[in-house]
Amino acid sequence: MGRPPQTISEIINGKNPLTPETALGLEHELGILAYLWIRLEGRYRLALAKAKLKSA
Repeated sequence: MGRPPQTISEIINGKNPLTPETALGLEHELGILAYLWIRLEGRYRLALAKAKLKSA
């Protein structure tokens, strides 16, 4: 995919967001459409924001 292992690890662990470019790389490598990766990323980030609001 052309991404360093550290970057992939940070995405998997939720430390860095999944970029559209990385989603396209995953689509190419795994055959799972990029828009699905982006949709999952958006849902995850939204859940984090909701949890943060509840704890504030």
